[in-house]
Amino acid sequence: MHREGQGVSMNGEPRSSRTVADFSSQWTTFPDNSGYFVSIDLFEDSLAGLLSLNDFSDKRVLDLGSGTGRIVRWILKSGAQHVYAVEPAETIEILKENTRERSERITYKNCTGDKIDIDSDVDLAISLGVVSYIENPLPTFRAIRNALRPGGRFYVLVMSREGNAFYYYFVLPLRWMTTKLPDSWLVGVSKFLAGCASIYGALCRVAPLPMHVYFRSVFMKVAWHERVMLVFDQLNPTYAHYYRGPELRQLFEAAGFTDIKMVHRHGYSWAAIGTRPS
Repeated sequence: MHREGQGVSMNGEPRSSRTVADFSSQWTTFPDNSGYFVSIDLFEDSLAGLLSLNDFSDKRVLDLGSGTGRIVRWILKSGAQHVYAVEPAETIEILKENTRERSERITYKNCTGDKIDIDSDVDLAISLGVVSYIENPLPTFRAIRNALRPGGRFYVLVMSREGNAFYYYFVLPLRWMTTKLPDSWLVGVSKFLAGCASIYGALCRVAPLPMHVYFRSVFMKVAWHERVMLVFDQLNPTYAHYYRGPELRQLFEAAGFTDIKMVHRHGYSWAAIGTRPS
């Protein structure tokens, strides 16, 4: 089970608070994206076959960690009736600006996941890549369970420990340094590493190298700006966790979810969905 304790960063600030601040700076540095990275095709791929685009039609949907609004726009484009956009970062105004044209169908919640105060009104909750950055996720899972109507479902996509050994042991030593860098320096480092990763991705097209599925299916399909952002995203947050499959399942169970289904998506991430009991 993922640990309950809250860690402390080097300056004495709780790691959870520092990580939220890290994402605030990230949304300021990368306020919006384009191309394949915002395409509905990538959204459908991110659902890993556990959900379809039709599952969002006429539903009240909660998006945990809405960032700059990319996922909110996907959900609305898929026909959702209403979206609760939960984003704890101070830069929530960027989210509002990027989704302004559909704001009448959005309720913005500037809070952490454990502070969600919606009572049994949500049909479907979704979190793409965000749970990996929540140090103590169980209260958030329980708050989302309470926000769901009986029979409502929660879909999660997280970074996987399985299948990512090469990447995991490469990124961890880097993060020891990069989490301490000013953002302007980290952007420079990210550009250099994005260039190296692009060369590696080109090799993945002709050889089954480690993480070749990720590089073929995502990294090499996005534009340069998004490649730099993806590298920055891995190196910037104070806290990040790579989940093992049983650990993620136990988290759903501890929060009271049933009928849990899981997929090891492309061999580098875990997709899971659970249901609030009737």
